[in-house]
Amino acid sequence: MNSDIEVARTITGVPVIVRVRPRYLVVAALGGALGAGARFMIAQATPIWETLSFGTVIVNILGPFLLGAFLQALAERPETRRTRFARLLVAVGFLGALTSYAQLAVDVVTVAENHHVLLGVGYAVGTLIAGAGAVWLGIMSVKSWHRILRRRGRAER
Repeated sequence: MNSDIEVARTITGVPVIVRVRPRYLVVAALGGALGAGARFMIAQATPIWETLSFGTVIVNILGPFLLGAFLQALAERPETRRTRFARLLVAVGFLGALTSYAQLAVDVVTVAENHHVLLGVGYAVGTLIAGAGAVWLGIMSVKSWHRILRRRGRAER
């Protein structure tokens, strides 16, 4: 259950009322505006090859890496108002808008329409696999970093 959404339940346990806290929407929307702006700037600064935007590739690999690293870093600390705020601003808002799987879908269809079906399928599959790998790498990077910090902390005592 998402702790940022209040759900009233009936006797049978079926959710009936969902109330999203307005301040959380504002925080996520602010992060989303910043993330969409960053994605636009990356897309404008990168070349296009065979109707494929390198900007979309970059954000769809960098975004999952940052998401995995960020959420793992938050998981290393107790849940507080600050961590909830950070998760909504950065993970839900900024990184959610930075990544562009909708644009990935458009790129795949555009490439296929230009008679490069295998390129489009390879691009889609490759991006999804690279994104999943990037999330894993982000998580493992933060876990390793925290392990190193804990060892150093014990060594200094």
